[in-house]
Amino acid sequence: MIPHLFRAHPIPKEVPAVIREHIQDFSESSKSDEEFIQKCFSLLISFQKGPRGQLFLHFKRLFWVDLDYLFNFRGYFHCTTINYLLRVMLTESGRFSPQHIQAKTTNVWFVMPHQYLRVKTKENIYI
Repeated sequence: MIPHLFRAHPIPKEVPAVIREHIQDFSESSKSDEEFIQKCFSLLISFQKGPRGQLFLHFKRLFWVDLDYLFNFRGYFHCTTINYLLRVMLTESGRFSPQHIQAKTTNVWFVMPHQYLRVKTKENIYI
């Protein structure tokens, strides 16, 4: 079983300062929850370097949960890792509670499990 695919890793009590700084910047410059989510997601996918084929080459990365390390790492990220970082940013912003964030699963190429997040905004829009 892939870690964190069906059960979310808990949000740590202490979040690194660099993450809090991005959260504050995005909160102040975002006019809506949707814009805030877009900025957080865009930042996180900018960390992603490398093709999807690296999924099997970096299996041990599925177990990484250290926020300092993850936020400073540049390379291939699994969907569960991106979602973990996004959940941390969304909940730490105070804009979203864990109940507003749902992890959903699907299959890519009919065989590869994939996870994505469904987030409910204050405007009652799901993203």
